[in-house]
Amino acid sequence: MCDILPNTLPDALPDTEFYTALMNHSSDGLCLAERDSGLIRMVSRPLCDLLNRASESLQGKTFSDIFSYSWSGEADTRQVQYLATVQPLSLEISINPFCWQGVHYGVVSVRDITDQLHSREALVETGLQRNFALNDILDGLWEINLHTNEVYISAEFKRIMGFPAEKAHFGLGEWQQQIHLDDCVAVMDAMSAHLRGEIPRFDTEYRLQTFPGDYVWVRDQGRVYERDEQGQPLRMVGMVQDISATKAQEVLLRRQASYDYLTDLLNRRAGYMHFRKQLSYAQRYGRQFSISLIDLDHFKAINDSYGHQVGDQVLKHLVTTVSAQLRQSDTLMRWGGEEFLLLLPNTDSEGARQLVEQLLQRVNNVPMPLPEGEVSYSFSAGIAGFPRHAEQMDMLIKLADDALYAAKSAGRNQVCVSDALSDVAQGELSV
Repeated sequence: MCDILPNTLPDALPDTEFYTALMNHSSDGLCLAERDSGLIRMVSRPLCDLLNRASESLQGKTFSDIFSYSWSGEADTRQVQYLATVQPLSLEISINPFCWQGVHYGVVSVRDITDQLHSREALVETGLQRNFALNDILDGLWEINLHTNEVYISAEFKRIMGFPAEKAHFGLGEWQQQIHLDDCVAVMDAMSAHLRGEIPRFDTEYRLQTFPGDYVWVRDQGRVYERDEQGQPLRMVGMVQDISATKAQEVLLRRQASYDYLTDLLNRRAGYMHFRKQLSYAQRYGRQFSISLIDLDHFKAINDSYGHQVGDQVLKHLVTTVSAQLRQSDTLMRWGGEEFLLLLPNTDSEGARQLVEQLLQRVNNVPMPLPEGEVSYSFSAGIAGFPRHAEQMDMLIKLADDALYAAKSAGRNQVCVSDALSDVAQGELSV
């Protein structure tokens, strides 16, 4: 135990029992330090008890010798680690400067905050563990230390990513490298906008590469929960949800809305939109463009003779046979029932006729095999072209349908080209 020693004080300082009692009965440890020399001139009994040192080992020492940092002479408060005791202490040191008779001093208040910090850390850890435990059931939890760029992850996050169990955190740069190249810019832009305070939360969907190397779709939501005095973000917390199944279902639904379930061709709705784009391109750049409506001959008789299951197989056989002969730029779509529409960009009506006749010959030469034999079938086709026959989509379809009807009327198993002329074609002929 140590007491204030009045006879050790310089003559310039007041020597009264009041100040002695005041310092010794403070709950905090107190001492008096000279600004210029840094020497400790006065210590209280609570400070000696806190540091487990006699007054003689403190008085006459410099401030930096005891607390391992130098006092600047200004008012200051900071937390330091004191390692000279058996158990390290966390101390909060506050210094208030004053001047007495031309000499500058600082009243140093020392408080033990070790238990307080441990309690705070335990509370934070308990909260994180509670959140981690909850989100192990629901989503993957993450926390980013924006000062060190370390990302801490929950067990569910590790499961989503396929990380080994011992991996508890990784670098922010490593996380960025896992984002799909097509999504990375948008994700980082959203993150930066939130860190700057432009949007209230980070919320985006993107593809994330797992530890084994494949990709999962995730919804990632988070927000900054701690900033410094200047408003700069320090920590951010969020959750990742695996939405791969939802995304796969969306893709399936979009495909079902656009593709025929039997032939896997574009259906009429999606095909109509594709047709419009192709014709618009031809109109804009002055390109030839032809279409052909193809209809199976006597398809009802095939269904009646062999059953609808074989009829479906005939439709699929036709698609396979025709598709194998088409160019990459050509598009075959199911227009309805046993009717198909073929789009032939950069092709005039004569070129279209030659191609469709080749397709018809191929179909005639390759009947569909059955376990008990084979099914021979044919089709009829009508052709119309832009700009010779028509300039608008609906008129092209009508003229191709008229030409198809002519092919049916002429005995089927043949190709007919529209004999109509558009205004542009008639103008060219008159010239």
